[in-house]
Formats: sequence, C-alpha cells, structure tokens
Amino acid sequence: MPGGAYPQVAGGAYPQLEPEWVDEVLLAGPADDVCLHLGEPVSRAELRRLVADRHRGLADAGLRRGGSVALCLAPSLAFIANLPRLVADRRAGVPCWTTGLTQYEVDAALQRLLPQVV
Repeated sequence: MPGGAYPQVAGGAYPQLEPEWVDEVLLAGPADDVCLHLGEPVSRAELRRLVADRHRGLADAGLRRGGSVALCLAPSLAFIANLPRLVADRRAGVPCWTTGLTQYEVDAALQRLLPQVV
C-alpha cells in the first residue's frame, strides 16, 4: 500500500480478512525458510505445524466459529501459534493480555468476558 496505508471500507473500518490469509500470507513460502527467531530459528514448516496443532487443540476444547477464547500468554512462540487462526477464522472475541496482570485482574476479565476457552 502506498505510504503504508491500509485500504479502508465504508465507515473507516478495515476490511475483513478471509480465513485463507493465514495460509496465503503468514504461512506461505518454502518449508525450510526461517520465518521467526525466538531464541532459536523457527522454520515455516514448524510454524505451520504449530498453528495446525493449536487449531485442532482449540477445536477439541470445544471452540467453534463465533465462540470466544482468551489468551493470556507471554510474547512467545505459543502466542504466535495460537493467534493467527483465531483471528482469521473470525472467532468472536479474542481478548489478549500480558502475563503482567494480577490474578484478581485476570479473574475479573474472565468473569466479564466469559470466554469458552482460556
């Protein structure tokens, strides 16, 4: 996009991404490409496997399209493996917060948001 701008739709909202964007953009490329480095290199094949594993795990936990999940993870490979499919599949509500919150703050957020999966 020119000047780093994102295309906008009516009302100033950003366009909805289709679920395929995860495969077509984030996970695209040769399997042996290093796409992340979090203490050690992570290949695109490994990231694909991790994202697919988390997708299956969340589905097995009962999460369905339109459901909600709360992520409370430190910035990590686990966070990266969980988030793409949740956003791409338009799961209703994916609140994320840092591990720096107190247990009281986490409990209050969970009580207010009532996610299906934490």
